[in-house]
Amino acid sequence: MTTKVKRLLKAACLKLLLLPCAMQLTVLISSETLAAAEPAKPNIIVILADDLGWGHVGWQNPKVKTPNLDRLVGQGVRLDRHYVAPVCSPSRVGLLTGRYWSRFDCNSFTDTPQVLPVGTETVASALKSVGYRTALVGKWHVGTSLDFGPEAFGFDYFYGIRNGGIHPITHNCYYKGVGDSILYRNKEIIQETGHVTDLFAREAIQWIGAEPGRPFFLYLPFTAPHVPLVESARWTDLYKGEGDYKMRYWAAISHLDEAVGKVVAEVERLGQRENTLIIFLSDNGSPEMHSMPVEERLQAEIWDVNPPFRGVKGNVYEGGIHTPGLAIWPGHLKPGVCATPLHITDWMPTLCGLAGYHSSRDLKWDGKNILPILQPESGSEAVRFLYTHGQYAKDRALIEKNWKLVITTKGASELYDLATDIGEKMNLATEHPEIVHRLQAAMKEASVRDNDAKPPAQK
Repeated sequence: MTTKVKRLLKAACLKLLLLPCAMQLTVLISSETLAAAEPAKPNIIVILADDLGWGHVGWQNPKVKTPNLDRLVGQGVRLDRHYVAPVCSPSRVGLLTGRYWSRFDCNSFTDTPQVLPVGTETVASALKSVGYRTALVGKWHVGTSLDFGPEAFGFDYFYGIRNGGIHPITHNCYYKGVGDSILYRNKEIIQETGHVTDLFAREAIQWIGAEPGRPFFLYLPFTAPHVPLVESARWTDLYKGEGDYKMRYWAAISHLDEAVGKVVAEVERLGQRENTLIIFLSDNGSPEMHSMPVEERLQAEIWDVNPPFRGVKGNVYEGGIHTPGLAIWPGHLKPGVCATPLHITDWMPTLCGLAGYHSSRDLKWDGKNILPILQPESGSEAVRFLYTHGQYAKDRALIEKNWKLVITTKGASELYDLATDIGEKMNLATEHPEIVHRLQAAMKEASVRDNDAKPPAQK
């Protein structure tokens, strides 16, 4: 065998030996390239105020001092037609499940042990399944039992209250009289000192930075500005001369605004601002006059409860279900105004779509993925119906773009054109019977699935 032939055979053998390594390196490079090309899952923070009405934020009412929220308005999408339930527990059910609260027979404030059936997929459990760490800091109010709390529905961590309300300083259940703390860390009652608005902000900030490198979902439902309104002079002095109730209500809102600002500042400090979608909502409108002292109720005409809307917390007029909302995601959502009617049930489908979650079963969502329409240039959307089941089946509403059908507590039908009458002062049911009949039929169809997910214990 010649020297040249030996040299060629040696080179061929070397190539064969190196081929698997080269192929493996190619695979590694390809995998790394694909991983780099795949966008990181965004962090998600959903902040829910408690009893915050439309006209009680700075961008709607300059008398209310909310500088942090006002700054966020300029950075994100203002949700000018965001609808919720008339009261707290139902809105929370809609947010967590993407379904109308009436599907679970949860139509009012509830301190029942169980609200959601075992196995109900929530936005927390869905995001957890695709790699998110999850926490609820604040007010749960979707079942008081330890067996049916946040831990059973996808939350890794819980700090807050399980029922409907807490005294901000003593941390007892204010509507059950003096008692022990109802503040939990996971399943343990804890003793803390400080105002609960500050405690929720502190806990949220600590949790956000606890495990860098993983996407997170933080559900932060504050108890402000729900009664009892207990605020220091630092906050009440901002509103001297406004009357006792309004002074304390707005003071609680300004305190809430500071807490929101602290949480956003922590996200910025961690360098996660552009990779974090922040959603700010309220669970229902401002409460009615009965929360005021008697002497103020006598001057109720000076108190616009939810200006410019008619109605209050607890009913299906705009004042009860049309609340302020924001969605902020720098570099992804262009600042502007979204005037399309949106619903609190839309957030689970939207966040699941954003996180890349796909269910193997039909979750029967009533909401839809609204991410494509959160831009002002997105154009008109296909008409859809937004169905609202009121408290104890006494009233209901259905919205189709600008038309709104209200079924009153006495069973009468009222029709309003929200494009020209946002205050719902002119009942057009007599003038447009054909629209009333069409919307009545749509409401009947929307209600067919009510109670289809009642927990067995409630049957």
